[in-house]
Amino acid sequence: MKKTLLAALLLLALPALVPADEVEPKVITPPSEEAVKKWNKGDVLIVAELTAAKDGPSLPTSPPQYNTVLSLKVKQSLRGGLKKDAAATGHLRTKGNKPNLAQGKKHLVSMTTDRGAYRVESIEELTDARLKDAMAVALLPRGWSVEGRQFVSPWAALGKKAWAEGLQGKSGIRCGKTGRPALLVGDGVKFTVEKVAPAKQIKFQNPDGDGEYKVTIENPTKKDVTIAALFADGKKVLWDESVLIVCQGKTYTVPGAAGVPQKAKPVVVKAGESISGTVNALKLTGPEWPRGGYRIEFLFCLGEKASNQSFYYYSKHHDAIRAALAPKDK
Repeated sequence: MKKTLLAALLLLALPALVPADEVEPKVITPPSEEAVKKWNKGDVLIVAELTAAKDGPSLPTSPPQYNTVLSLKVKQSLRGGLKKDAAATGHLRTKGNKPNLAQGKKHLVSMTTDRGAYRVESIEELTDARLKDAMAVALLPRGWSVEGRQFVSPWAALGKKAWAEGLQGKSGIRCGKTGRPALLVGDGVKFTVEKVAPAKQIKFQNPDGDGEYKVTIENPTKKDVTIAALFADGKKVLWDESVLIVCQGKTYTVPGAAGVPQKAKPVVVKAGESISGTVNALKLTGPEWPRGGYRIEFLFCLGEKASNQSFYYYSKHHDAIRAALAPKDK
């Protein structure tokens, strides 16, 4: 019954560019704001049996912090690359109270992939109500939110420029402020992000580069694939208008994004081919940048796909780069 419900929701809300005479997909009712905040954090969202929970070292902070290593067996994958019956290890950190988790029971688990490991963002014992909320959240592109009883896209600040009138894009989810549909990448397509080597490598200062990242969409299948969430204007791929960056819990559009123009069309990636672009995370205005030398995380998102990147920020080196990238006052 639960699998059938998920399949039905996916069929109703899956975005696709279709002929204008086809019926618009059924509108999806927004989940609660709390559910979106809780289950839309990570790039992996699963129903899993908690097979073991092992205490790790606690930190004598105020309040105290507890580290717990969770052994999980996937029962249902709502988002991400973990498949049914896969085994996974998640690292959970809690503050104040030691977690009380029921081993042998099914749980909803949201996790972020962090340097090859899984960091648990949220975990709760499974209930029908929580599963329903999580299924609705799984249909959302990364970075979207719910305000009141309407969906809101991260491009809402652009107003009418966010989605040009007349553009086609079928979805059961639309931004209540701009009309922009919630467009996805789709199964079978790979989304990867990798750091770009700096022009000059400086020992101990920029091991992860100077903020540039190469984003790639790869089509490993034997058929051409239309990427509904990625646009081109006939001359270039509009990576800035399609990619989002989540940093310190806040979603940012790529600096310089001007919205999807009326002449834009979804990108088609031919069978066996890939396309790539470059995004510079140090152009962001808003994050609390580390002082001295410390790590900061960027979650790059395209539709429902996401890739978490840990970046070593050395303020004496990277502050000057950010200042040079900042928009100049006219």
